[in-house]
Amino acid sequence: MVLELWGSGFNAHGQLLPARNTDIRTPALLTTGKASLKPLEITWSSLTCIYVSLPPLSPTLTPPVERDGTTTTYGTTPSVPAAAAAPPPPLANVQILKTAASMTSTLHLTSTGQVLTAGDSRHSLGRRPSTSTPAGTPCPVPSLVEHKIHTIAAGGFMGAAIDEMGGCYVWGSPPPPDAAEEDFSFLPEYGEVALVELDEDEDVVDVAVGSGHVLVLGESGRVWAAGRAECGQTPAGDGTWRRWEPAPWKGRVTAVFAGPEAWCSLVLVEREG
Repeated sequence: MVLELWGSGFNAHGQLLPARNTDIRTPALLTTGKASLKPLEITWSSLTCIYVSLPPLSPTLTPPVERDGTTTTYGTTPSVPAAAAAPPPPLANVQILKTAASMTSTLHLTSTGQVLTAGDSRHSLGRRPSTSTPAGTPCPVPSLVEHKIHTIAAGGFMGAAIDEMGGCYVWGSPPPPDAAEEDFSFLPEYGEVALVELDEDEDVVDVAVGSGHVLVLGESGRVWAAGRAECGQTPAGDGTWRRWEPAPWKGRVTAVFAGPEAWCSLVLVEREG
């Protein structure tokens, strides 16, 4: 079995293919291997926009977070005195299996298959913040409470989740300030969650979220994408879910990858050697 990592998107500095310094608009073979080719991290080289998530230590004591050169606090809204902030839900007995971070929010996947979100209330968290469920405190996404989630992903100003039935759900906001609204028509209204509806009845097995696009992998090994395409990170560049075809790879796609600030798309392919 041979593993291949294919990619497309922003390559102005040779990040994907060092031999060239132009964007890759048709997926190209980046490297091959036999053991593992799973990327460890995919992001923009700048470290000026990092959102760190930690469970609140108490209703009033939260760890500082460096973001864009300033110090903010996690767990309470900076404009509201800590003493007046609503206490967070009890997380002491909640086991967090995975955490994913976008540019403005964090997602937590619990051992019971629930999704908790927290972050900047100016951008959709998949829920509507309230006094009892403030934006800065990890709280369940109501639309997903009845679903057992096994996969989460985040990037840009968006989040995504896959449940045990193969349904994929997305939420979020277009990236300001110059985002074309039509590129993000696949996103629901603020505070809501939308089911990804592909052009064929197929379960979703993997999802990846980039700076302004989302990749979805079906059980057949086919890849769908929606969102921005200015660098070739998606095939169409609109708000419609489109299948990536003709696919240049010959094997079966087993995973898709992007990143919080990534303008690129990567797919892992398995083929017979």
